[in-house]
Amino acid sequence: MTNSRRKHLIMLMLIGLIAICSTLLMLKRNNEPDITTIAVVLPQKETIATSRIMDGIRDYVLNNSIELDVLYVEEITEDDMNQILSEETKNNAIGTIIIYPEKYLKCDEDYRLISENIIAITEFMQNQFGVCAYFSNSSKEKEVYDAPLSTEIFQEIINGIITYIHLNNTYALGYKTIEMMDLNGKKGKLSNVEIKSVKVDKQVIESGDFDELLVE
Repeated sequence: MTNSRRKHLIMLMLIGLIAICSTLLMLKRNNEPDITTIAVVLPQKETIATSRIMDGIRDYVLNNSIELDVLYVEEITEDDMNQILSEETKNNAIGTIIIYPEKYLKCDEDYRLISENIIAITEFMQNQFGVCAYFSNSSKEKEVYDAPLSTEIFQEIINGIITYIHLNNTYALGYKTIEMMDLNGKKGKLSNVEIKSVKVDKQVIESGDFDELLVE
């Protein structure tokens, strides 16, 4: 075999190898799931409620191809909020979850933020946002607590000092909110997320049905 023919065969083998590698790389990229970005805005000061909401959000993210863009804020104006939403749109986020805006958003009473890709988790600003996530009956009850229930209140129910309370499952609120955004955000078909508060009395505690919500 002449040197020129040997070089020609080596060249063909290299070309074939490059073609195979390129094909495998393209197949790998095609099989990889698309990553969805969802923005989350929440208060700078963490509470048990916001922590549990974020637990629910992050657990959903772990099982789905989602990347979170989390922004902690202390105090913002209407213009600041509009700027945040504009930046998230530029970052290709399919939507934004705004957690308890009443704790940091300074706005007029007639302020309205109606958008097809925003969900506000809020108790007191439902009139300001087009789509909200909330507990359906918490504002109608006097004794309302966010899960997990403290040991003190737990014992008062067991001892009969308190007859019953209503307990908000903040974990479920976070999980269901990001699920709504993930499944419907791109379609622009978001709807309210309504979580019913759980009525907890001594019988419920003793049944063990809601143990994960009852103690810190």
